[in-house]
Amino acid sequence: MSTCENAKLFEKSHLPVRTSLGAMTPFDDSLLRARGFDERGNRIGGISAPVQVTVPTGTMLVRTFGGDAQAVGQWWFTLHELSEVLNYVGHTDVAEGRQAGKGVLHAFLAVLQREWKSTCEFFALVELQKSVYAFHGEGGHVAYGGAGGQKAARIISRGSQRGVRQIMLPKLWEYQSAVVYRISKGSTDRELVAVCRRLPAQPLPFEA
Repeated sequence: MSTCENAKLFEKSHLPVRTSLGAMTPFDDSLLRARGFDERGNRIGGISAPVQVTVPTGTMLVRTFGGDAQAVGQWWFTLHELSEVLNYVGHTDVAEGRQAGKGVLHAFLAVLQREWKSTCEFFALVELQKSVYAFHGEGGHVAYGGAGGQKAARIISRGSQRGVRQIMLPKLWEYQSAVVYRISKGSTDRELVAVCRRLPAQPLPFEA
């Protein structure tokens, strides 16, 4: 039997009725969320080709939020991936352009400030107390919004161009005991880079 705290959200047995996303199994519902679909059928970003992974106990994950976006959410990234982004852009100024929704994090994570009302002004840092299942992969473009969506910026890593890889924890609010907040509301502009530079950023097995 799986020891992952959120295993029920990845079960492939049929449900008695379809979910709000139209899925017949918990796994399919989680997968549609990871691919960025909402209840109205809009593709609002997500991961272009999600792969199910196990995120081990002790892993630290980062999430930006602010405005209507809260510290508890489904979308995260690893310290290793943040390091990859900063190494690619060649500077650590995540404040430039952020207030206008055109900062480094908005660009590489394809965050729509106006539609999602996510300012990315704060960040949360969590440590997993239990292993969990997640979806992992490169963030996709956002085919949504008044301006026709937003293309996710790409980085060059190990000689190849790719999108920034994200961790999607479906319905994290249902198993919050699996995480402990080491920082619940840090300042993205002033603290994020310094905090993450102090912590180990080795790639997880599925990032290698």
